Amino acid sequence: MKSGRIAIVGLLFCVTALSAQVEPLYFLRSNNARMQYNPGLPARQNFHLGIGAGNFGFSLNTGPLTYNNLFVQGEDGYKYINVDQLLYAFKQPKEQTGRLEFRTEVLNFGLAIGNTSAGVSLQLRSDAAVRMPGEAFAYLLEGNAEYVGMPVTSEMSANGCAFMEAGLTLQHTFKKKFTIGVRPKYLVGLACVQTREGELRLFTDNDWNLHVGGVADISLLFPDENTYVTDNGRFSYPSVMHAARHGRGFGLDAGADVKVTNHIGLSFAMLDLGNIRWDGADRYRRQRLTVGINPDCPYYEDGDLVFKGIDYDQLRQLVEGDKPFEHIADSLKEWLVYTWSEDSASAFRYNLVPKAMAEVRYSFTDNHSLSALLRTDFLPEKVMPSVTLGYSGHFPFVDLGLSYTLWDNYGRKNLLGVGVDFKSGPVHWMLALHQLEMDWKEGRFQWKNMRQVALQAGVYFAFGKRDPYKEKKNKKDKKDKN
Repeated sequence: MKSGRIAIVGLLFCVTALSAQVEPLYFLRSNNARMQYNPGLPARQNFHLGIGAGNFGFSLNTGPLTYNNLFVQGEDGYKYINVDQLLYAFKQPKEQTGRLEFRTEVLNFGLAIGNTSAGVSLQLRSDAAVRMPGEAFAYLLEGNAEYVGMPVTSEMSANGCAFMEAGLTLQHTFKKKFTIGVRPKYLVGLACVQTREGELRLFTDNDWNLHVGGVADISLLFPDENTYVTDNGRFSYPSVMHAARHGRGFGLDAGADVKVTNHIGLSFAMLDLGNIRWDGADRYRRQRLTVGINPDCPYYEDGDLVFKGIDYDQLRQLVEGDKPFEHIADSLKEWLVYTWSEDSASAFRYNLVPKAMAEVRYSFTDNHSLSALLRTDFLPEKVMPSVTLGYSGHFPFVDLGLSYTLWDNYGRKNLLGVGVDFKSGPVHWMLALHQLEMDWKEGRFQWKNMRQVALQAGVYFAFGKRDPYKEKKNKKDKKDKN
């Protein structure tokens, strides 16, 4: 059972949704794959097909941690934790959320006839985030005397959901000027993690004794593995389908694209409207992880850990010394206690994170255009916008897409993305690298200062070029030219 829980947690934090930024593949206008960002963008091929996990997107966001924040090389040649840089990073509240995100496409099929296009898609997705108590970490490492007598509380959380998404895309172009598209989606919940309570409390009294308290209370919902196997130990597909009926929901994507003039265009989209609801049936298990202070620890007093006469210089030396992670892990095993318990099998609902996108573009030739795009994510606690500039270039054997994010939904700036679509007959191979943080002060790319990076790749087959906005020349025009 323990291994099953570990596998579910791994699924949540290794199979996650695309990040809240605009990927460079959005600007590759000569393929149908970009319709996942806006079902109202006109299909550019009469037929396209993508099969298998070769179509995926991966995104890593490490929150306040960068290579240079973590490590510094000492005079002895060994690597040590860079405490001073960590202190600065931990004091930035906007940097405390880390993410690991991934989307894989099982099937993507589309067909266009005349001004109408339709397609089906099946994807494995999830959405997950971890909030680290950075302010408390900075307080511990710094030991600022100004905080004596003043409590410091830092929130921490882990929330996410993994699910399957089956979508049906329908779009139609009117008067060769504007396109409207919708994608209703059927959602099957796989697993979910939700933090009920999470905080780390620190307090230094007038005698310079450090009091440490806190709690983490997390609910974990996942399918009961016993429903997936038969009596002889074989995997049971009917059981999987039956279990999926108890964790399901519906979503909707909608979008529109408008050709204002031959050079100016607008597009709008609203994505991920909907939710997933579990009915509490026994096909799913709901467990509760509780982490608290170990009452058997020698430092335990009245619900907290009390360290008398703490030496902050000694604490810094511990972190900066040899094998700091091992020392910290050993200490946590002594100070903390955790328990797994069965939770009540009640109904549970997970809301998708709605996203709005608005773009204005200028096509200075038929094959090249520039764009400005605003994306806004509507999180439960706040609204988070990001602004991106993009370039789209169409060449004989390759299409190029460039994205430059002025600032993203976490306030990070100067994020660069590059995407290409290599074309060899009906075979298209897409590759993109983005969320690369550029440091213009250094005058060059500094990967050791990066907090995030993302990769996308995909292979699909496409036939028949299509432009529903192209005006057909009538017979009279042709005769006049002759």
